[in-house]
Amino acid sequence: TGQRQLRTIKNVGALQMETNAVYPTLGNWVMATYHLPVSEIGAYEIYSVKDRKGLEFRTAAQAPPTIVVSCPRARLQWREDASATDNFVVGSDGHASICQRIDRDQDSGPTSDGLIQAVVEGYEPIEMTVVRLVNGHREVINLDGIQPQSIDDQTTPGEDLDSDQLKSVEKWSRYKTRTSAYTLSDTFLRPGEYVYKLESFRDAANHSVKMTDMNANGIFDGDEGKATPYMARIAVHRRPGVRWAEALLNAELPLRLSEDRARKSSYALPLSLLGVGPWTVNYVIVNGADVSQESKSFAKAVGAVIDANQPGVYHLVSVSDKHCVGQAEKTNVTLAHAPKPTANISATPITAHECGGEIGALIDLELTGRPPFAVHYRERNLRFPNSRAVTRVVRSQQRRHLFKVMPELAGTYEFEFFQLEDDNYPSGLPISSTIKQEIHAQPSAKIDTLSGRVPTRACMGEELELPVRLKGQGPWELVYNVVYENRRTAKTVTGITDESFTIQLGMFEQAGEYTVELAQVKDGNQCARDLLDVSTVINVREGGPRVSFQCPDNGVRVLDGEQAQIPIYVAGEFPVEVRYHKIGDASEQVYRATIRRKSQHSSSQVDSVAAYGPGEYELVSASDICAGTIDPQGARCTVHVEPKPSVWFATDHLHRDGEEQNPGIWRLHESCEGAALQSAFELGLSGSGPWKLEYRVDFWTATNARSGVPAFVDRTATHTLVALQSSTLKPECCEPGLYRYTLLSVSDERYQRPQRLLAAHEAVAPGAGVTVVEHVITKSPWAELRAYSPDGKPLDTSSRGSFRRRAPSIRHCLAPGQSRSDGDAQTWAKLHEHLPVFRIEFEESGQAPFQAWVEVFPASGPSEVVHLSDIPGYSQPITLPDHVASQIGRYHMRLV
Repeated sequence: TGQRQLRTIKNVGALQMETNAVYPTLGNWVMATYHLPVSEIGAYEIYSVKDRKGLEFRTAAQAPPTIVVSCPRARLQWREDASATDNFVVGSDGHASICQRIDRDQDSGPTSDGLIQAVVEGYEPIEMTVVRLVNGHREVINLDGIQPQSIDDQTTPGEDLDSDQLKSVEKWSRYKTRTSAYTLSDTFLRPGEYVYKLESFRDAANHSVKMTDMNANGIFDGDEGKATPYMARIAVHRRPGVRWAEALLNAELPLRLSEDRARKSSYALPLSLLGVGPWTVNYVIVNGADVSQESKSFAKAVGAVIDANQPGVYHLVSVSDKHCVGQAEKTNVTLAHAPKPTANISATPITAHECGGEIGALIDLELTGRPPFAVHYRERNLRFPNSRAVTRVVRSQQRRHLFKVMPELAGTYEFEFFQLEDDNYPSGLPISSTIKQEIHAQPSAKIDTLSGRVPTRACMGEELELPVRLKGQGPWELVYNVVYENRRTAKTVTGITDESFTIQLGMFEQAGEYTVELAQVKDGNQCARDLLDVSTVINVREGGPRVSFQCPDNGVRVLDGEQAQIPIYVAGEFPVEVRYHKIGDASEQVYRATIRRKSQHSSSQVDSVAAYGPGEYELVSASDICAGTIDPQGARCTVHVEPKPSVWFATDHLHRDGEEQNPGIWRLHESCEGAALQSAFELGLSGSGPWKLEYRVDFWTATNARSGVPAFVDRTATHTLVALQSSTLKPECCEPGLYRYTLLSVSDERYQRPQRLLAAHEAVAPGAGVTVVEHVITKSPWAELRAYSPDGKPLDTSSRGSFRRRAPSIRHCLAPGQSRSDGDAQTWAKLHEHLPVFRIEFEESGQAPFQAWVEVFPASGPSEVVHLSDIPGYSQPITLPDHVASQIGRYHMRLV
């Protein structure tokens, strides 16, 4: 305001203080700095300072005032006066969107004013740093020294101020807070996302404010939600585009509209759309002076087409999508209406002076339309009113076409042209044009190929005939030539009255190529006509094919179930028919096979014929058009069937446990549990090795009461074995019980597919031996060494082959000085009655008779082994040596 305002602070000592210096010589005076609180902006000067005694301080002369300015503030905002050009819209979340701007020439001036402003308040000049992210690319914009676009002073001098006050206002005015707006210009030529962030700003007093919304790296990355005063986002949408699809541009233009049912009366013109749907496409149709404005909307880009059913030039103008309006590619598609074809038909007679009269007509077709053309007409001989008209078609690639009509029968002919076709109207349009002509037809003759009797190959000495058909007025006279090598023989046949005639050519005595030409025909009016290119070629051969079997030295060998092929050599003209039979076949059937040519460059080849089972086959005959010959050295071939592989168990080292009437299954000698196997099953093999065997092992445990019954088997496993000429099958071991081995299948080098085997206990035929054998592993005997008192009471001790625990001691007393040598036998017997009784007790799973070994050894000295053999039962007492029971000492016993 320019008015001085005095403020008083009574107790400065209570303020925050910083002591700068202390002066003890002056009574501890101090030099201190005090911080005076202020709450308003302005220029502050110290007017006076008094101490507590009321004495005033001296103040510095002409001390500059202390300036307090407002803290700078800034924000981003969208321009309120921004135009809505390019669909500029600010959304409810504060973010904006705009369509991609179109790059203009530099001469056209600026693209547009800026859309976003940075508004700052504070002590100028103010520097700002704005970060711009364009599709993630970071750019830093420093605003310093830029003239503001608008200035708003917060204060204005009063009108009643004196000169001193005005000077104060003028002095203070440069420190005033001002509000300035800086417009950030941007072209928005690139589509994508633009994010602006007010990162920091600083006023002229070096007061800095820095925004803190940074990521972990201290860089603003634009990841914000709603707009804030320091962050704004604008989405620049790519402008849509439209053009005709490539398939349409590659098509033959212009597109033709036709009323023909086989052509199109409308087209679906495909479009290629770019942008975000839905789209609206604007286009115009220019047909001469008529211009039609059209538009069509599309929800999806796929399958977008413009339906066109009227002729004209289709020009795409513009397209709009969900966000923006775009331009169309400057290409046009033309649809033209196809005109209907027309025909102008005229005829000129064809005359022949030697025959008199007209022999045909030369018809001239003048056509309009689009080639190719097809003209349909009906030909009718009015001489035969009840005959059916013949429909013919004349095709042409040119707009003018001449063709001759020379019928083979005389009469008045009517040529009725009734239909015209071109490329635009392939279904045809009706026309009406009729030409009549009196024709005296020339005679003609041709080889009757429809009869199927035209010879092309023949054998020497074979009677040949050539069928021909004649046209014209009979009777006829026919001249034909027979050409062989360099000789031409002309022959004439007269008095032919039938239109179908057969020339008797007779026999050709030499081999080679003969050509029969129809040279001239003369009708009953003595009108002669030379014939051109009416001939056939007959290849006369001296003999037929030669065939023989190409049989290997050992014959043809084949696997059982497969059909054999016998190789055969054939030389001659193909196809060749071969007949053969199997010698000794009761049915006496003769087989036939047709050998066809494999190579066009060879007159001989090796092929094959099928054999029907094993046996000896013999060639009977061979022929093509002539009877052939058979080589006696290759007339026969034998087919053998390879024997199937087989495998069996050899029984030389096996035995049976049953009786003679029911001997049972062959078995390997029994083995003990845990003992090494000393033998194996020997295999017998036939076929071509090596062999691959599959066998099954059925197992019944030793405790199974139904051992050997398949329904009660405990375990079954299938194994595979590769065997050589001499092989064995090693039996399984370890677990006691019954093992049954059954051979299931076998394959060898020839029979790769496994051949199933029958389960056989006996060799029923050579090569079909035993396929089921057994092996028994008996359980090892198990026993305990037990001690009993003389009255039969068990003592707590046992030994199973070793001291697995500390055995209890059994005490027995002898009288002092008593020994076996003392006293008589009766006294010793009484003493023996009181000794403990030791027994070996066997489990009942073992099989008697048993053997056992008991080791007795003193505490010191050598041990002694007691052997018990032929133990018949499951419990056996042990008789100890006499010296053990009659001598004082400590003895150990164990069942070993």
